[in-house]
Amino acid sequence: MEDLIRRGKKIINSRQNTILSAAGVITVMIILSQIFGLVRQWVILKFLGSDTFSLYLAAFRLPDLVFEVFAFGAFSSALIPVFSRYLRRSKKEAWDVASRVVNIGLLIFLGLAIVFGIFSYQFYSVVAFGFDSSQVDLVSKVARIIFFAEGLFIVSYVITGVLESSRRFLVPALAPVLYNIGIILGTIIFSRTLGIYAPAIGVIIGAVMHLGIQIPVAYKLGFRFSTNFKTNNGVREVGRLAAPRFIDLAALQIQKSAELFFSSIMSVASYGFLNLAYSLQAIPATLFGVSLAKAALVSLSYQEDLAEFRKTFLTTLNQMMFLIVPISAFLVVLRIPIVRLTFGTSQSLDWNATVQIGIILSYFAIGVPMQSALALISRAYYAKHDAKTPVIFQVIDVVLTLVLEAIFVLVMHLPLWSIALANTLAVFIQVSGLYVILAKKIGDGRFLSLTPTIKSIVFSILSGGLMYFTLKLFDRSVWVQKIPILGAVVPENIPFEKFVIDTRYTLSLVLLTGIVTTLGVAVYVLLSWLTKSEELAALIRLINRRRVELAPAKREPLTVEPEV
Repeated sequence: MEDLIRRGKKIINSRQNTILSAAGVITVMIILSQIFGLVRQWVILKFLGSDTFSLYLAAFRLPDLVFEVFAFGAFSSALIPVFSRYLRRSKKEAWDVASRVVNIGLLIFLGLAIVFGIFSYQFYSVVAFGFDSSQVDLVSKVARIIFFAEGLFIVSYVITGVLESSRRFLVPALAPVLYNIGIILGTIIFSRTLGIYAPAIGVIIGAVMHLGIQIPVAYKLGFRFSTNFKTNNGVREVGRLAAPRFIDLAALQIQKSAELFFSSIMSVASYGFLNLAYSLQAIPATLFGVSLAKAALVSLSYQEDLAEFRKTFLTTLNQMMFLIVPISAFLVVLRIPIVRLTFGTSQSLDWNATVQIGIILSYFAIGVPMQSALALISRAYYAKHDAKTPVIFQVIDVVLTLVLEAIFVLVMHLPLWSIALANTLAVFIQVSGLYVILAKKIGDGRFLSLTPTIKSIVFSILSGGLMYFTLKLFDRSVWVQKIPILGAVVPENIPFEKFVIDTRYTLSLVLLTGIVTTLGVAVYVLLSWLTKSEELAALIRLINRRRVELAPAKREPLTVEPEV
């Protein structure tokens, strides 16, 4: 037992020294977090229904606005480069900066939370324009509860930032898993008596767990709480880096609030449907986009040599696209099976709702590669202490998104999927502009070469097309509808409809989805192997290295790596 405990401590306290190894740890934990996140949404839908689920999500709009703009911006991208530089010089000074940032952040958030909490009804009356007065009142009350949890995240995200700066990625990546578990437990335990307030109580439970798991590791590394609210050079530097980020995130929160405004006009449940589709497309974007980007930020922050910086950035971007582009095609082709298998079909989510969410998902999915690239490109700018350029393009993105949403919804009267389309079009322009400017800033002509990414796109289109045809070929419902294309490719004397799969049943749907996915992955990997993809080779090397590391070895004394 003592040996098991020592091994557990070693794993928790160990450092991840390469981008792929760090991203591997983050990815595994993000998979768990996303799984529990989907379970969380399923549980809330199951216990509360789609309309209440939508109201619950709307309640996050105001707390998230305050937290994201005034807290998360400073504690994520702005703190890590400053803390990393101080850590190389003096461990004591680095932790002192982190402690002061916590205190100042809490003070600012507390004041804003009180003000916005008082006027929450007025805020939701405007933002959730389509809700009636009783729904607005309920949402504003739930929002006040969520504010308390967001205050805990002030401390938690500072600790997350400093742990990641110290190359400890496991515990920060595990914290969101516990957060989701807290919401699930709160909903299951209290939903019968508290209704919509049950998941709000769960948010508080989850926030406590999110913070609690990180404190021991941070304390071991040197973090200490203090009562010092004075600024110093480190805090002011964080503030300077965070100031443009405030504008960036404020623009993003305006965009998110606009989504609530436009969707609430259509129906109460629409905002919930939009978020369900977004959560599905966010899984690959978070898994392979955010995980690689977060891991790369620490390395980019340390690299002063331009050639090394350029190599790290391009390698990470191409590896990211190699993983994310085929998944985007997968989401587009299998949108309906994915929604059905994830959230099921019931009174809370009938067939029409499933189809609607699937269509929204397909429009979001097209933009997944760009969203993933944005996570990395933005961090590349922050690593070079340039927060101004990403802010400018974020504002452009938000303005363009709002204009497109207004045109699509208010003028053209398009369905809910038009909001997803507006987001995808805008992020494409944003990422393209940021990349071109970054190429001129840190690279030469070779830097603009994205041949591996272009290959990933072509191979994904080919494998996606084959997946789509296979899906239709083996789907019984398609044969029942007598889709014309089948008659053109399948001879009439072959009674194919007798051995197709009836996707009305869950096990049959799982089987068909598995067949189509396996085929698509096999084709994509084969094409990558035939063209000698370096990204595929790097992935295989990482898998082999992990296999060696996990293989049984001779017993030897356990040692803990020295702290940074």
